[in-house]
Amino acid sequence: MAKDKQTPSTSGKPLNDVDYHKRRKLIEKAYQSDTDGEKPKALKLSALISEMRIASQDDPSLSSIYFAGGFVDHPFFLESESLAAGLAVLPEDAAKAGQWKRHPHQQEFIVVLEGQLLLQEKDSSNNTVITYPLSASDSHLVDKNICHRVLPDEDHTAAYIFVKSNPMQKPLGESC
Repeated sequence: MAKDKQTPSTSGKPLNDVDYHKRRKLIEKAYQSDTDGEKPKALKLSALISEMRIASQDDPSLSSIYFAGGFVDHPFFLESESLAAGLAVLPEDAAKAGQWKRHPHQQEFIVVLEGQLLLQEKDSSNNTVITYPLSASDSHLVDKNICHRVLPDEDHTAAYIFVKSNPMQKPLGESC
């Protein structure tokens, strides 16, 4: 398959066919990884996080995966223009998550599932950086238009869920 081949979703939004199939295979592998020869009853979060860490060593784009949103990521997806939800692992996703960005029309809610990470926000009034160390079960809401980034804690790995409102309202995000 050509890298630039596109597959349409049901809403007509173009998808990269290669990335779609990589994510599908990653989820299927995680689903089957803990079966003991029997059909698994559910996809275990720990198995998915483990497979994401392994797969992202060869392909960094697999360090983050969406489960809901406007651009269909894999066949086990909830297509929605009102809510996006995904999972990321650190330090594997540090190159993407560590970029300063703001979402003019989205709030982003982060819940740490395991480990520890650093969430940073810039104070728009004086451009100072506020750092929030977050550990397993901690959460943080990043309001609309707040410049932020997520960094790995150098002594810990982490896995976190992110949920965004209005994921298709443009612009989706801006560097800051």
